[in-house]
Amino acid sequence: MKIQPLYVSALTLFMSSLLVSPLELSAQNHESIEVAPTNGNGSGVIHNKSYRYPEFIEGKVTFKNGTTTTANLNYNVFSGEVEFVKGKDTLAVDNLFTIASISIGDDLYFYDEDSKSLLQQLEKYKSAKLLVKEKYEVADIKSKGALGSTPSSIAATSATQYTDKSQTYNLKSADNYKFKVKTSYYLADLNDHYYEASKRNIFKLYPHAKSAANQYIKANKVNFENQDELRALIQYIESLKN
Repeated sequence: MKIQPLYVSALTLFMSSLLVSPLELSAQNHESIEVAPTNGNGSGVIHNKSYRYPEFIEGKVTFKNGTTTTANLNYNVFSGEVEFVKGKDTLAVDNLFTIASISIGDDLYFYDEDSKSLLQQLEKYKSAKLLVKEKYEVADIKSKGALGSTPSSIAATSATQYTDKSQTYNLKSADNYKFKVKTSYYLADLNDHYYEASKRNIFKLYPHAKSAANQYIKANKVNFENQDELRALIQYIESLKN
């Protein structure tokens, strides 16, 4: 398995130079974190707070060619990567397009090449799978103004940058950055084609049940960002006869 040291990524370089604010909460609780860059004075606490699991636990990587490898793994909610420790280095599983699945404890992850994201399986049904993507994103930037005030701002001109794969942010030590976990739900067919959870994609996965599904969605005002409502919708459709 080819691996890539995380310390070369822009995200890890940034996170290693942050000072954690008192408002910081654990990533395992899916809350927000507020941090502020400092001039080389960082805190290792942020590194531990970024993981989904409180410690690295036994897992297995299964490749598309049928081979497997085992290691103690963890999911980094900041980088969206699965990591493991080798010696004194924290490494990320690379070449995800060659991987069929990654298991961490009882949880199972799949790689969606279109969104370039690792998705955690929540439920496997007879005709589909429900999955979730969770990753920290920049929710707000507050720049210190006159008298130490911190109005919200997106302006910054430092050469230091943070990149979250979809957008690059310029950073400066006078700013406070708020990160919040973004949760997105996905659906997959039996051939592992992945789709964002939406009414349109429900119809694509269950063309035989389009009319009944549409009636259910309207009657129950299904929120496709709500896990419980998505589960109930899929269970209802799966209960219908083809």
